[in-house]
Amino acid sequence: MGVYKERLFVTDIDRIAEIDIKTEQIIRFYEVSDAKFLNDMVIDPSGIIYVSDMQTNTIYQLYHGIVKKWLSSNSVIGPNGLCIWKGSLFIGTREKIVKVDLLNKTLSDYILNTGGIDGLVCFENNHLIYSDWSGNVYMACLGEETEKLLDRVY
Repeated sequence: MGVYKERLFVTDIDRIAEIDIKTEQIIRFYEVSDAKFLNDMVIDPSGIIYVSDMQTNTIYQLYHGIVKKWLSSNSVIGPNGLCIWKGSLFIGTREKIVKVDLLNKTLSDYILNTGGIDGLVCFENNHLIYSDWSGNVYMACLGEETEKLLDRVY
């Protein structure tokens, strides 16, 4: 989910719902024709929405009512968590965090050996907080040792 200008955007497997927060009404569905399993999204300050599709290794973009395939790469296997920080899109994948320059789409591995990322948040000073599919939570930063913040407890 993501919020932009009093609108809530929600992924729904192969479409994106736009909901008016005040009226609690669905305004529109944006169909994503090639999507198999839309999952996470992030919205940049200008309202561009990036959405991960875990099964097609694709990042879609929704802007001004138009959905398009923005990035598809073998470097982005099972994309899930997304966040934006200082002109880069960070993508949590099945095994690592990938950094993508938003202007030229240059990809680079950012943090390796993460296990399957479930959620990802960009934090100050290039730190990232992420959860894995097992329910653990970590803080990571390039060049620093990853720190486990929360161990899955039942």
